[in-house]
Amino acid sequence: MPNEAQFTVAGFVATPPNFSATKSGLPTMTMRVAWTPRRVDRTTGEWTDEPTCFVSVKCYGRMAENSKISLEKGDPVLVTGTLRMHDYQSKEGIPRTSVDITATAIGHDLSRGTYVVNRRWRNGQRAGGESQEGQAPEPGEPAAPADDQALADSAELAGPGVPKTGDELAAEAAGVEEQAREPVGAPF
Repeated sequence: MPNEAQFTVAGFVATPPNFSATKSGLPTMTMRVAWTPRRVDRTTGEWTDEPTCFVSVKCYGRMAENSKISLEKGDPVLVTGTLRMHDYQSKEGIPRTSVDITATAIGHDLSRGTYVVNRRWRNGQRAGGESQEGQAPEPGEPAAPADDQALADSAELAGPGVPKTGDELAAEAAGVEEQAREPVGAPF
């Protein structure tokens, strides 16, 4: 939409994602994302937390399906989408304003941790539409796994280009740290 401004919010999933479907069967997901701004108090020089901010997030279709598998309460996320604000009255009659984002992209915030991406296959089709069945995957691209065990086996067999698990990354990092502590030989 050419006249729609895109906003990006970095925060944490504040409520368990709620999954449903529209009357026509389109998958939907709604959740709340929260963040707490921090500021330096100029008089004391200490960091202080300001009031926590919340935004409602909704998405549809494949993004809702992928969110169902990928997101949990507490996950650090980045959400991009169109922002809407609307006024309403609470049950107590207090005027309030709701801030909503219709997401065009949701992802985990890698500045706060790691995660592994598992590509989704639809009806045995690659993203380009060709059938996966009976064809070797592109170099560095894993085959479509049938289940979790097949995913684990494909990660072991596929070699380079396959995302590593968090445990594998931690073991690799420990090895690099150990090498850094070893004395280095004489320079050239």
